[in-house]
Amino acid sequence: MIQIEFLRQLDVQNAFLHGVLEEEVYMRQPPGFVDPARPHHLCRLVKALYGLKQAPRAWHARLGSALRALGFVSHHCFFFSDLRSRCICWSMLMTLFSSTLPMLLLIVSCLLLLIVCLLLMDPLTSDDATEYRSIVGGLQYLTITRPDISYAVNRVYRYLHAPRTSHWLAVKRILLYVCLTDSYGLLLQPASSCELSAFSDADWAGSPGDRRSTGGYAVFVGPNLIAWNARKQSTVSRSSTEAEYKAVANATAEIIWIQ
Repeated sequence: MIQIEFLRQLDVQNAFLHGVLEEEVYMRQPPGFVDPARPHHLCRLVKALYGLKQAPRAWHARLGSALRALGFVSHHCFFFSDLRSRCICWSMLMTLFSSTLPMLLLIVSCLLLLIVCLLLMDPLTSDDATEYRSIVGGLQYLTITRPDISYAVNRVYRYLHAPRTSHWLAVKRILLYVCLTDSYGLLLQPASSCELSAFSDADWAGSPGDRRSTGGYAVFVGPNLIAWNARKQSTVSRSSTEAEYKAVANATAEIIWIQ
């Protein structure tokens, strides 16, 4: 008989929503999201929702695959592991039991990392990855007249080589924003003057990782916006004034090049 001395209870937010359905389940279109062209069509669920009788089983299967990857063996509603003669037991009530505290903390860390990787960072299939690259490439062209999406498109463009589910969701959010703001764009109009003007701005140490600042500028010919830029500065600024001077210098260089 093994003595259990340490206990830790964990929680996964919206756990059932991460379960993948194996059955075909359909639902009516939710209020506020009804397709006006197809109001009587149904939605086929890919993942579980709270209230479905399949939801607990789908979550159990998803979590079980993560636990087995750590060497656990399932038995009814429990998962057991004997790591270096130190008992580890996991119940489906999200409770972890162990005979030693260090092993308990190690398993908790491994579980958190593995659960995040399995539930939130699934790699896309080859067909989805191809579609991802095609859509992001199209969005790159759209930024020519829609500078307001430049930053978001630049972020998702970084993951063309290996896009994952979270990146695909970000692209869908960009597409939704574009659909809801399809009347937005750059307005180019005749101007009585061809005078160049520019505006610049910068934050200070806005990036928590490397403490670098982000600077940007916008250049106008008369009332027309013709050039813009926003990116992290190449060096670390030691004051907000220094970060602003760097942004002004970049804007000045752009104006000189245009002249």
